Amino acid sequence: MLTRKVVSMLRQNTSINVIIAGGTCSGKSTLANNIKSQLSNQYSITVVRQDDYFKDLEDITRSREGYLFDSLSAFHVDEFRQDVRELIEKGQTVVPRYEIALNRRIAKDVNIQCSQINIIEGLHTIQLLKDV
Repeated sequence: MLTRKVVSMLRQNTSINVIIAGGTCSGKSTLANNIKSQLSNQYSITVVRQDDYFKDLEDITRSREGYLFDSLSAFHVDEFRQDVRELIEKGQTVVPRYEIALNRRIAKDVNIQCSQINIIEGLHTIQLLKDV
């Protein structure tokens, strides 16, 4: 059903931005991957993942219960917003690679282009992109 809605919107626009937000382990990445796998043979698709903007583990606030991974302070918020804005306004940007197994950013060297379908997914995407 969602892919039909996306295709319908593309009939009226040259590109669309799909924002997927939700709680931890709620299926955001799975949904983004499903959209991509179902439509990538017909449309160009770019996926931006908020998880790639995590801070390194030693820079994430910790409470008695553990690291606060769900907190906005666990992410490079300004960089995420700037990169999404640049993708939309300039048609391209460079995004980071974060290795979740190491809890560390590996590099910021992934060149991405604005596509017919741009999927931006993450825990705080709606809050972070409301005025982008």
